[in-house]
Amino acid sequence: MMKTEFRILKEGKDNVKDNEIGLNLVDAGIVSFATLSNGEKVENPRFFKIDQNVLAKAQRKLEKQTKDNPERQKIKKVVSRIHERISNKRYNFCLQEARRIVDKFGLIGIED
Repeated sequence: MMKTEFRILKEGKDNVKDNEIGLNLVDAGIVSFATLSNGEKVENPRFFKIDQNVLAKAQRKLEKQTKDNPERQKIKKVVSRIHERISNKRYNFCLQEARRIVDKFGLIGIED
């Protein structure tokens, strides 16, 4: 049996009673980023697919270098930076969507 836990988050609405705020539940998914209890789906942006060609080109360049070549270290930093950029885009998207949902609904339940 799966354990389901809901956390209720309220921000900036301490003086308002719970029943006056629209409760919204968020379910994270694979196909869509999130599905809200009102039926709204937040599409999952594919940041990796956008930068996939640039990353592949940099990795091919890295593969051609010998291990003791100083140029390899430079290209390795480029590959690392591309991965970091993808990670930052994903993180930023999560923060922006969380802020949008909190601004739209006062009370949010998240399934753990």
